[in-house]
Amino acid sequence: DQEKPDYWALAWDSELPTRRHVSYPEYKAHRPPMPEDLVRQLPQIQSVARALGLPVIEVPGTEADDVMATLTRRAVAEDMDVVLVTNDKDLQQLVTPHVTVLAPGGGGKDDVWMDEAAVQAKWGVPPSGLRDVLALMGDSSDNIPGVPGVGEKTAVDLIAQFGSLDALYARLPEVKRDSLRLKLFEHRDRAFESQDLVKVDDDLPIREPWQELSVQPIEGPRLAALAQELGLARLARYAGEAAKAAGAAPAATTEAAEPEVAPAPETDAGQLGFGFDASPASAPLPRPARAGGAPAVSAGAGDELPAAFGPPVRIVTDPAELRALVERLAALPSGFAIDTETTSEDPLKARLVGVGLSWGEAPVYLPIAHAGGPNLPLEAFETAFAPLLADPRVPKIGQHFKYDQLVLRGAGLAVAGLACDTMVASYLLDPETPHNLDFLARTHLGVEKIPTSALLGKRGKDQTTMDLLPVPLVAAYCGEDAHVTWLLAEQFVPQLVAQGQAALFRDVEIPLSDVLADMEWEGVALDAPFLAAMSTRITEEIAGLEKRIHDVAGKTFNIQSTQQLGEILFGQLGLPGGRKTKTGFSTDSEVLEELATRHDLPRLVLQYRQLTKLKSTYVDALPALVLPRDGRLHTSFHQTVAATGRLSSSDPNLQNIPFRTPLGREVRRAFVARPGWKLVSADYSQVELRLMAHLSRDPALVDAFARGEDVHARTAQRVFGLPGSQAPTAEQRAMAKVVNFGVMYGMGSRSLARQLGIPVPEATKFIDEYYRTHEGVKRYLEGEVESARAKGYSETILGRRRALPALTQSNGLARSIAERAAINAPIQGSAADLIKVAMVRLARDLEARGLAARLVLQVHDELLVECPVGELEVAQKAVVEAMTHAMQLSVPLEVQVGAGDNWFEVHG
Repeated sequence: DQEKPDYWALAWDSELPTRRHVSYPEYKAHRPPMPEDLVRQLPQIQSVARALGLPVIEVPGTEADDVMATLTRRAVAEDMDVVLVTNDKDLQQLVTPHVTVLAPGGGGKDDVWMDEAAVQAKWGVPPSGLRDVLALMGDSSDNIPGVPGVGEKTAVDLIAQFGSLDALYARLPEVKRDSLRLKLFEHRDRAFESQDLVKVDDDLPIREPWQELSVQPIEGPRLAALAQELGLARLARYAGEAAKAAGAAPAATTEAAEPEVAPAPETDAGQLGFGFDASPASAPLPRPARAGGAPAVSAGAGDELPAAFGPPVRIVTDPAELRALVERLAALPSGFAIDTETTSEDPLKARLVGVGLSWGEAPVYLPIAHAGGPNLPLEAFETAFAPLLADPRVPKIGQHFKYDQLVLRGAGLAVAGLACDTMVASYLLDPETPHNLDFLARTHLGVEKIPTSALLGKRGKDQTTMDLLPVPLVAAYCGEDAHVTWLLAEQFVPQLVAQGQAALFRDVEIPLSDVLADMEWEGVALDAPFLAAMSTRITEEIAGLEKRIHDVAGKTFNIQSTQQLGEILFGQLGLPGGRKTKTGFSTDSEVLEELATRHDLPRLVLQYRQLTKLKSTYVDALPALVLPRDGRLHTSFHQTVAATGRLSSSDPNLQNIPFRTPLGREVRRAFVARPGWKLVSADYSQVELRLMAHLSRDPALVDAFARGEDVHARTAQRVFGLPGSQAPTAEQRAMAKVVNFGVMYGMGSRSLARQLGIPVPEATKFIDEYYRTHEGVKRYLEGEVESARAKGYSETILGRRRALPALTQSNGLARSIAERAAINAPIQGSAADLIKVAMVRLARDLEARGLAARLVLQVHDELLVECPVGELEVAQKAVVEAMTHAMQLSVPLEVQVGAGDNWFEVHG
């Protein structure tokens, strides 16, 4: 916006080894691995770039510097002026009258422009001499050695005097200081090797024509969708401004091309349990944003909301009219869409205010508990409506139906017969886009729904609740939601059939929604007094740690202040490796872990941070989440978040309950069985590795699992060429274990070398030997990538898809990430499908047996059941049977089961 360039590009490092790594293996070798939090954001960074229209260029086996240098040479040759946006000093060697470096600062205020004069002023040599200065002085950030004993000042003086490294060595006798001349003489090869490492390559095979790099207007709708998905308000405002400037509505749309799918199989109308025609041709065309000229509805205080989308809503308050409506709904072969209005986002705390219904005609709203009325008599509503809701033969359609189901259950109304949840359907069709109703309406129907905030106001003390609003206002809003949900189901059902995901949707995801609702309703007992005592103990430990930290530091300071801590570590104590940020020295966990081997202070601070996080996140937070109604903890399970198909949870996030430290595992003691009951834990053993064996049909893995052998020891024997009678060492088994699991994540030799602390060539040899002795795994991995590249998506055993369009992109980084996903997604996704099938089977089995036992928690590959003591044996048998028979694999599924009074006892 500020500089108005004609062309632009984003340069990326290749993950493959560069010529620098090949010629000098120590190049950048001391750098720690990229933080996992950043690794996970790389695809989103690329997505933002694409939404901005910013071309991403990567050349295998090169660095971003080389990409920039090559584009610079091409541009200057065609009489262009170039700006290199980077803080990398190496690229200042490219500065000429036509090339400038812009080193970005904070928010643009501290930007530094480096032209020839600025480079000369900063370094004391012109840009052309910078490479040779760096060759002499070395570069610690890239582990470039330079000449020992030659610092920046000496290097600058030498290049300023002699002009270049070549001239310096041609006239070496002219160097006056004997000691310096001797160092230069002894380390000549090192100097020229460093010069080669510092040199940027400007001759890469980048063929993109300039028109492909031209700056185009921002695609506001696409950027808006991404901003909404990532929760980036500033980017969303920018997208809106871009769309407004372009004269377009800032609606979020999905620009990615639909992956090709096989022709829809022949199917009857009831394949998904209700009567939508499953032919793709029957999917309705996008509707206009508003229909029928429905009048605007007053929001009170003179404000008016926009007209609701769809036919006008009929409000039913007469019991006789309700009875007639129920008869009509019970006879609909396709069922009806239902939406509830409540007083809270938490379904276990919400009170039912009203119900919206739609079946493709004019929606209906049933007001139940509006403060100002008119309302349906509650008894009449329950008498007429309860049998319809509980009838499993009448199909129900919802959006995030688990919420509505829990709200209705809280009102005393049982619900059965869920046939389609549009949020879940959207998740199966495209797991990596948003699935909220506003986004789905905008993307698939072209409809801008009435926003919830228009009725309730912004969050905070001034926000109202639905029961305090006029009935017509809520009716218009709720009716629109129900109508949109119905229309989305009309679109999504044929697409699920066409993609071959109908069975997964009908037999796994939809019944799982009921299971999750039951689990959320049931909750789990929490031993609050135990956590209170644990909090007191941790508080004392934290106080003791504070004293020890202050004693070691020799002064009192705020341990949670990164600035104060950084000054003590690197300023006062002089520990190595301090890297300054704008707010002071970096003191993240990675830095402290590296320093912990050198000094007690960083080790103690790490302990302090672990304890304070454990206390605030779990020990003190969990009791506050207990529901007063029953004194139990009720987590929320999320079915439509993880792209792999895995479940997640929040309030609390049970997937992150700590278990790696003894004190962290103690938190599990707080999850207890009610008096007279027991907790049963069942956990899959090495499930992803077993799935790899099944999918790859690798003889070595299949045989090891079939025989019940230690698969990691067996792998170590094969890779290290050990005789069958010789057991591998602990180190050999550990290396085999890392590779056994690592290959599923596309681990390369450099990653293996970092994890095992071995040289890259040794890691390369180890992986090569693994593939030689596990040819089935190698064939599977290569085949999965090529299959996903051809189809545009990966697929699990049950047909769950994950679109991978980046597999065919020219952007090497995006492509390599997609290739790893193509390898891993079928395994992780199949593991997700497996535990979901087990949950559905187990819930049905417990009910069929008439047991009181209930499934209460799911965490990773583990299920937790609560049962009366008298049902313990049969419950244990039921959970093992459900899990081991969830899928028929070519290797046995093994389940570890235990029972006890608390979660620690059963699975400490």
